[in-house]
Amino acid sequence: MSENKRYYWLRLKDDFFEQREIKKLRKVAGGDTYTIIYLKLQLLSLKTEGNVFFEGTEEDIYEQISLELDEEIENVKMTLMFLQKNRMVSIDDNQDLIMNETKELIGTETASTIRSRKSREKSNIQEVKALQCNTDATKCNGEKEKEKEKDIRERDKEKNIYTKKESLSGYEFAVEVESAFQKFIDCVEVKNGKRPNAHQIQLHRKRLLELSGDDSGRVEILNYSAMAGWGTLHIPKEIEDAKKGVKNSNGEVYSGYSNPSDSDYENTCGFRVVT
Repeated sequence: MSENKRYYWLRLKDDFFEQREIKKLRKVAGGDTYTIIYLKLQLLSLKTEGNVFFEGTEEDIYEQISLELDEEIENVKMTLMFLQKNRMVSIDDNQDLIMNETKELIGTETASTIRSRKSREKSNIQEVKALQCNTDATKCNGEKEKEKEKDIRERDKEKNIYTKKESLSGYEFAVEVESAFQKFIDCVEVKNGKRPNAHQIQLHRKRLLELSGDDSGRVEILNYSAMAGWGTLHIPKEIEDAKKGVKNSNGEVYSGYSNPSDSDYENTCGFRVVT
């Protein structure tokens, strides 16, 4: 049953209220009411192609329209009198009302037609999208790969993953030194509540080069400074004593600071090392 249902609509012109006839109608006493009656008459005539047929159930067409629109009969008569005078409607010998301007404004379509049209529009959109990707598949895939590579670079940058020699303004470190340096910077961030900026990091690198001339010594300084919770790099007293041959309370000379484990960093600096 719903397959055969037909829908009707009135294509009201965007300058409807600018038309001279409508302006004149609204200016007379009760004009706004008459304008509403005219619009209701147009809607009433949609299913009969712009006509309102007199059915003979009432005294005349005026009483019939008054009943159907639920409007006062005097207002209906005044409206039709104005519309007839301005040739907007006419009443024939059978008392049928012909809406002269409405016939051109009626639109109609069945429910099945509407569904078919929407289905075609959806299919057309999908075909266009598929065509765009098929004709430029390399570009589509290339863009995805670029986005993926960008995400990986950003993620690696955030985690401070270094898999090769890194340098900043000429201060170049080996991989093991760079790894220890980044852990030291992470500890400084935890201690100070914010990460050192690029200039501060550059100063830390410069100081590390000044404190030690070999990679093993640099790693030792970095690890010791990180585990001690220092905000900057220092040569541990044990290293200085070792250079002088000073022995500890056990009569032993300092032989080097062992590399801290990831759990040592976690316990001391309060962050988990990501590898």
